[in-house]
Amino acid sequence: MKPFPLLALTVFWLISSALTPLHAKEQLEIKEYGLITPPACIVDSNREIKVYPGTSEQIVNFGGFLAAAGDFEVGKDGGIVHEDRIYFDESNMPFLHPLLQEFLFRHECAHVKLDHLDIPRTKRLGRYWDIEKGADCQALLEMKQDSPDFSQEAESILQHFNLIANAIMPAPPGKEAVKQQFIDQRIANMRKCNAFQS
Repeated sequence: MKPFPLLALTVFWLISSALTPLHAKEQLEIKEYGLITPPACIVDSNREIKVYPGTSEQIVNFGGFLAAAGDFEVGKDGGIVHEDRIYFDESNMPFLHPLLQEFLFRHECAHVKLDHLDIPRTKRLGRYWDIEKGADCQALLEMKQDSPDFSQEAESILQHFNLIANAIMPAPPGKEAVKQQFIDQRIANMRKCNAFQS
């Protein structure tokens, strides 16, 4: 089958994300691992990005899949301020392998560290793959730095990412092939990260 252009895969992601999310525990016969303690997300040397639980629907509305980082308006001291936050899907996250959980938390933190939230939303579509690869590579690099067995862990992350994405990422009718190509492209991009190089 002829590969779909990256822009077409990006548009597919936007369409599929708009669909009602399914639930991992209902789609997979997997055990509940439990929620890991999210790794600290420290940016600008001393600013900690806080992590909050959210619903599947909220994560989708934030433009994420299982977790999402964003610049949110929050009430503080009687006024409204902008605050970078990370939200995770509290109904699905405990059913993900702990390594995949850590990867997703670090991935969202990377979006903040790499200033992806400063990119205007109108320009993110055209830069989708570069933005996601940047966050993937940063997350994998941090995990490699913290683990002596990263080569085995990295393969496990990709395996579980493929499993969970296939299980719970919705696809428009007749677009299963596009969905698989989207997942394959994401994994192929991860393998190009420096963390996978010896």
